[in-house]
Amino acid sequence: MMRTRRFWLWLLVGGALLLLLLGGRLAGLLTDLLWFDALGFGAAFVTRLTAEALLALGVTLGAWGFLYLNLRVALARTPGRPLLLPGQVPGGVLSMPATEAQLRRTALLVSLGAASLLGLVALGRWPEVLLAINGEATGVSDPVFGRDLSLFLFWLPLVPWVKGTLWLLGFFTIGLVGAVYLLRREVVAVTVEGAPVPLSFGRTIATSGVRGHLGLLLAGALLLLAVGYWIDRYLLLFDQQGLFAGPGYAGIHGELPLLAAAAITAALAGVGVLVAARRGKARPAWVGFGLLGVVWLLLTFVPTLMQRLLVDPNELERERPFLTRHIDATNQAYGLATVSERVLSGEAGLDLEAIQRNRGTINNVPLWDKGPLLETFEQLQEIRTYYEFVSVDNDRYLIDGELRQTMLSPRELLSESLPNRTWINEVLTFTHGHGLTLGPVNQISQEGLPELFVQDLPPKTSKVGLEITRPEIYFGEIASDHAFVSTGTAEFDYPSGDQNIFATYAGEGDVSAAGFWRRLLFAVRLGSIKVLLATDFNETTKLQLYRKIRDRVRQIAPFLHYDADPYMVIVEGRLYWIMDAYTVASTYPYSQEMGNGFNYIRNPVKITIDAYNGTTKFYLITPEEPLIKAWSKAFPSMFVPFADMPASIRSHLRHPEDYFSIQARVYATYHMKEPGIFYNKEDQWELPVVGDGILKPHYIVMKLPGAEQEEFILMLPFTPRRKDNLAAWMVARCDAPHLGELVAYRFPKHKLIFGPRQVQARINQDPEISRTTALWDQRGSKVLWGNLQVIPIEESLMYIQPLYIKAATGKIPELKRVIVGYQNSIAMEPTLEEALQRIFGERPEARPGAAGIPEAEGGLPAREAAAALAPTPAAPSGEIAPDAPTASLPLARQAWLRYQEAEAAARAGDWARYGERLGELKTVLRALAGEQEPPPGSDASLAAPVPAAAPGDPTPAAAPEDPAPATPQTPPPAVVP
Repeated sequence: MMRTRRFWLWLLVGGALLLLLLGGRLAGLLTDLLWFDALGFGAAFVTRLTAEALLALGVTLGAWGFLYLNLRVALARTPGRPLLLPGQVPGGVLSMPATEAQLRRTALLVSLGAASLLGLVALGRWPEVLLAINGEATGVSDPVFGRDLSLFLFWLPLVPWVKGTLWLLGFFTIGLVGAVYLLRREVVAVTVEGAPVPLSFGRTIATSGVRGHLGLLLAGALLLLAVGYWIDRYLLLFDQQGLFAGPGYAGIHGELPLLAAAAITAALAGVGVLVAARRGKARPAWVGFGLLGVVWLLLTFVPTLMQRLLVDPNELERERPFLTRHIDATNQAYGLATVSERVLSGEAGLDLEAIQRNRGTINNVPLWDKGPLLETFEQLQEIRTYYEFVSVDNDRYLIDGELRQTMLSPRELLSESLPNRTWINEVLTFTHGHGLTLGPVNQISQEGLPELFVQDLPPKTSKVGLEITRPEIYFGEIASDHAFVSTGTAEFDYPSGDQNIFATYAGEGDVSAAGFWRRLLFAVRLGSIKVLLATDFNETTKLQLYRKIRDRVRQIAPFLHYDADPYMVIVEGRLYWIMDAYTVASTYPYSQEMGNGFNYIRNPVKITIDAYNGTTKFYLITPEEPLIKAWSKAFPSMFVPFADMPASIRSHLRHPEDYFSIQARVYATYHMKEPGIFYNKEDQWELPVVGDGILKPHYIVMKLPGAEQEEFILMLPFTPRRKDNLAAWMVARCDAPHLGELVAYRFPKHKLIFGPRQVQARINQDPEISRTTALWDQRGSKVLWGNLQVIPIEESLMYIQPLYIKAATGKIPELKRVIVGYQNSIAMEPTLEEALQRIFGERPEARPGAAGIPEAEGGLPAREAAAALAPTPAAPSGEIAPDAPTASLPLARQAWLRYQEAEAAARAGDWARYGERLGELKTVLRALAGEQEPPPGSDASLAAPVPAAAPGDPTPAAAPEDPAPATPQTPPPAVVP
């Protein structure tokens, strides 16, 4: 009775300790199960748990059975012998008395502990196991063994873990069995009553059974080594150590057969060990080890010697067939095999008619960079300190019947910025962000700020189709980990003047928190007793978990890789996040790894997340892709067919920038498909370098050469290796039905096309631009250079770079100038349209507000308003700022520019240039006055010397325009060669 009570007491104490240690983990597991079920992924979670449990249990039981069996055999081979520890004690040795039953129990516990460690490691390997089980044949074979690619994509990723587990199991087994024989005087010499027992693997071991047992274990290790060598033959196909990925001439003719020989020799060595153990003679074992050593030496040196003596002297011819395999495989692995290549003549130039034909492209040129625009949004639209704009995303919308590119930024709530961070405020009251800011990429206000189509709180929309009826953002990029919604505590919705507007969550939103037991479970998971004690919970209360969208999708499908840039869209009044998911592998034969850990990548999944209720859907874009096909088989309820995606969301899909950047890096080298050209790197390209960094891809709405209408594309140019001129440009198409299609446009090699670095240098060296920026970048203001953008138009390229000014005491950048570069011409003007006018000679017709022209105001036509409302940067004390607004239009502005240049020349002591500018100023002033140029030689035609204007002198007043002046003689465009 006493023993029974003691047993139950110990069981109760053990259970309490186990619950204390694992309670949080168990609560997390149960709440995750509730969460997955609420989102509709319950079956997927059960599949994952089942795979984890079976894998860990299977490895644990298998390893435990193997270990315990070997320990029982070792104990059985030495019955009745005490465990002896070497040491000098009275009587000769230190003996550990133990019964056989005690030793068996000890063996059971020790083997179970070691096996449990292997089982815990196996827990994290369920994705590889599920992928291998569900993988199907691809119908494509490798070029060396003729094996289907499924072997490499699905099974070989398991090899490192399986080999490691088996070797660790062997180490545990040999170590524990050896310890038993050691302590029972079977292997190591100890002194027993003064008589030494010699150490030998052969005859002096007490029984042949012990020799057989140890020999069998050692033979098993050699057999495992043999299998490893045999599998290494397949691993050689994606080795990254040589001139290219995969085996070349030396690998195929040297390393590959030697690996097979090593596998056979290791197996024979294992047989030799068994023979030696059985006969009690070590010679067969030593012969096997000697042969294995010889093969190992050959494997170490022969491929290197073949490379040096046979391959290097005639490398191209030796490696030609293997280079072809490498080039083809790399293009296949990165989705580049279907790139459409087109050659541009490089002869066609741009003129006014070409600009007009591509008005849709001009009207969507991005003039706002993400950095300055984000700063502007933060200052103008955050409204309260706890709101934050994290990123700015490009997208396109059909606005007023025209495809317009926009930049959008969600207004999220950052709980760390709350003025009073209490549990109630962070978890119950301030639960969500609100609305977003959206504007066109190229329109500016009169103050140099972005025009906004959606702004303020609550969101106000000025364009049809951009209305937002559900602006709350409960799930976002910076949302807190969890929140309780639909409670008795009113949730802060948005500020309105001096008042705050409150609301109650009315969505489906995650897990019900009704009932005591659920609240207890959530309290344990979240580590907060307040969850259990709160009085504001009711039957409709819900717990929102994994509110950060990246954490959300990774929790649902951890086996996919995710794009770093999720973006928000407006769809039928609701806000949705769209994310891109990738399948990757590192075992694609002959494919080059690009420094990111994989040599195969696809983008088969698009994910949508409702920002209000968290509904998450994984849409299959390319269900035939081998890896996603296997995952779809493993989790059939997780993925949704692409046909089920609403058309309103489908119109906002795009080719992801991260994916395109990887593809562009690969294509810069692997567009050279002829082995000789590839080997010599004759036509290798690079991503252009501008400033201190590499030019990044950019989205733009444009008309591709030969296309009939504009579309949303992702674009990146290439320059020749170590050269700055342009070699080609590549686009990824984003609109249906061409989503994901890649097109590369090449320029002829004999034609010089200026590259981004060359154009940037020309911009920096332009005298007018240098003077203007130097004047602005001092005394209270700072010039911000925007990203240089490459804009393809038909078969030509334009470069466009915005210029911003930010006051030192403020943080609101203003767009002040637009720089346009085309061929040998550089122009800087307040708007894109004016810059185009300077280069192409006439002002192209444009709608109000397009390409950086402010909307018409005060009755003036839009283009005249743009000229009259030239931006006014801060000027040094006593000086008049350039481009000050004036009632007179283009001629008055030209007069002001000539005056400024003359004044600058006088300060620099350049009197020749000073006189030239005064002459030009005189011509412009005469045109303003409507007078004719006097005949040469008359007194009026002689420009009298005028002293240099001192700082602080007023600007000469412009003469009023004649009511009916003659057509002004506008000077030719100031084109800088």
